Amino acid sequence: MSAKQSHRSTTSFIEKLTVWDGSRNGYIFTKQLDNTITFEYEPMTPMRSCSGMYSGGEPVFKQLKSNEWAKISTKLQEAKQHGKANKYGAKGDLVVQFQSDKLDESFIIAYHAEFHDELMNFVRPYKE
Repeated sequence: MSAKQSHRSTTSFIEKLTVWDGSRNGYIFTKQLDNTITFEYEPMTPMRSCSGMYSGGEPVFKQLKSNEWAKISTKLQEAKQHGKANKYGAKGDLVVQFQSDKLDESFIIAYHAEFHDELMNFVRPYKE
């Protein structure tokens, strides 16, 4: 499978949480209709980067244990408390998007906010 191809399902999902880091690498957690939980790391590529050189690494796609969704939901609630409603952030900011059949909301965690590092420390290990 090439780096351009995505494992992302075209089927519907129940809930999806995406965290875009300051370099616009995507950490995507999806709860599918059958209650399976998936994680996808969608890295920035040189073709999409401003410099034409930056790469966020290799894409990752994997199944997670069903109990992971509770941890992800808890972290989402914390992010909502710390974030500001917006879809666009400055360089270095985290953009957090939550989607479900009833909601599509986005908010920003500023680069210098205390919660920024906490959220990145939560999502980053999933790509390993």
